[in-house]
Amino acid sequence: MALDLDFIIRVLLFPGLNFILTLTLVCDWIERKIEARMQNRMGPTYTGPAGFLQPLADVIKLLTKEDIIPTGARAFLFRFSGIFAATIFIFAFLFLPVDGASGVFSWSFEGDLILVLSLITVANFFLFLSGWASNNPYSTIGAARILTQFLGYDIPLFLLALAPAFLAGSLSLSEIV
Repeated sequence: MALDLDFIIRVLLFPGLNFILTLTLVCDWIERKIEARMQNRMGPTYTGPAGFLQPLADVIKLLTKEDIIPTGARAFLFRFSGIFAATIFIFAFLFLPVDGASGVFSWSFEGDLILVLSLITVANFFLFLSGWASNNPYSTIGAARILTQFLGYDIPLFLLALAPAFLAGSLSLSEIV
């Protein structure tokens, strides 16, 4: 399938995606208002109507912050391991069947389920490296926690992902779905 404009519009305007993004904004706004009410504050009021766009303003603020590399940190790993992890997660997403297509770029093949699970594992390793590279004891503890969560969450995820594959008799995501 060629990547035509109609397909891009259907994916970007996918009702579930719009619902999830809107629900995320609403839930964050409600949570901030409830927490403020419990602490006798007003909560967000200035950004947008009744402070509804405060999460968007927070994202913009975080993206414009200065990057500080701690002394003694492994600069390359500290700077790029998070970017590598996010890139690998996005690359794994490209293999998922969306809107009846076999994949965003039609990269469906026998065994792409194993590839997606492997990419998730590699991305988790880069998340570990991002904590380890700072050379800070607290970040190293956080990195060890990521590895512990990897053992606790990814192994059951692999088993749960492989069960429908065995029932379908294929390791291709487009055939499983």
